[in-house]
Amino acid sequence: MGPPAATDTPQSPPTATPKGPRPLTSATIGGVRDSFTSAFGDPNVQGSASRYSFTRADGLTVIVQIETQNGTDGQPHVASLTEAPNGSGPWTVNQSQAVAHLFIPPDTQHVRDFTDPQLGTIQVYQSADLAATFPAADFTDSGTGAALPPGTFGLSCGDQTAGCSFVLGD
Repeated sequence: MGPPAATDTPQSPPTATPKGPRPLTSATIGGVRDSFTSAFGDPNVQGSASRYSFTRADGLTVIVQIETQNGTDGQPHVASLTEAPNGSGPWTVNQSQAVAHLFIPPDTQHVRDFTDPQLGTIQVYQSADLAATFPAADFTDSGTGAALPPGTFGLSCGDQTAGCSFVLGD
């Protein structure tokens, strides 16, 4: 007698990875609170805001405050984020920018910069994943109220002692 005959085992088709933009879940603008808690520990919750504290490898101590609103998937996502020094004194522009870039979605593209008389330079970005996270009506120009392309967000780091702020729209 020879070896037993091989039998075909039915194979499941591979699971398709969704392509294209999808709602954000990471610890970024547009992400979810659970990702921030996983990354930075339990927050100090004050009303609708959650505050996280952490120390970077370079010794900078950081406070991050997030506020959420419901996204296109019906879940709360981070709609505004502010990061600032936590007792470590004022930051340089480079330090402030380095911390801010931790919270930018990976698919983000820089669009332009403009100067606001009160805030200084506003950096404007777009993210297709952020556009998939919030309704198009959430992306407006803060000065005029005009609609902006979905996925547009602004980053302001005008005052180094206060860190940076992210907002939907610009």
